[in-house]
Amino acid sequence: MPNWTYNRIAVKGEKKNLDKFMSDAIRNEEGGLSLSSWLPIPETYRKYDTTNHPDGKGLKVGEKWWDGFGGHDDQIVTEELIEEFKKATAEQREKYGVVGWYDYNLATFGCKWDCEVEVDYEGEDLSSPGEDRITLSTDTPWSAPEQWLRTISAKYPELTFNLYAHYEEGFWEEMDFRNGRKAEIGSGEADWYDEEEENEQDSE
Repeated sequence: MPNWTYNRIAVKGEKKNLDKFMSDAIRNEEGGLSLSSWLPIPETYRKYDTTNHPDGKGLKVGEKWWDGFGGHDDQIVTEELIEEFKKATAEQREKYGVVGWYDYNLATFGCKWDCEVEVDYEGEDLSSPGEDRITLSTDTPWSAPEQWLRTISAKYPELTFNLYAHYEEGFWEEMDFRNGRKAEIGSGEADWYDEEEENEQDSE
C-alpha cells in the first residue's frame, strides 16, 4: 500500500477558458476522468510492460505473461513477442525519452500511477472578480502530481492552478502553477485527528 497524497486543485480563469479545459478532457468508458484524460498515455506503455521487461528481459518462451495492466495473462510468450518488446523499448526511448510505464508516469504526472479525478463546478470565484473556478480532487501515491500541473498549466496559460496537497506522512504543501511555472506558497505539519475521538468530544 502506498502512502497517499490528497490533492485539491483549484483552477481559476474566464469561463470560456475553463470550458475549453474541461471539453478537452477525454472521459473513460464509465464517463470518469483521470490525470491521463488531459495527457493520454501512449498505447505502447499500456501494451508492453517494459518497466518489468525492458527489451523483453525476464520473458521466457512458453510461459504465460502479464502486461502490467491486467491483460494478456492467458497469452504464451513467443520469440516474436520478445522481439516486439525489444522494438517497443527502442521506440519508447527514442520517442518519449523514458522506458516503461513507471518512468513515463513519473515524468508525465509526477506520481507512480494515473489516478481518478473528481470535478466540482463552483461557478464564479468571489475572491477574483471576472473569473470562474472549478476544483479537481485526486488522490495520488506517495507524491503530488506536480509534473502534471507544470505541463497542464503550460498548455492552458490563461488559467491558474492552485494545489493544496495533504500528505499521509503528516505534512501539507500549497503552491500555484501558471504557464508551466511553480510558485510555492507554504507548507507545514498536518494536524491529523482521530475521528472517533472527535465524535466523543462532540457528544460531551
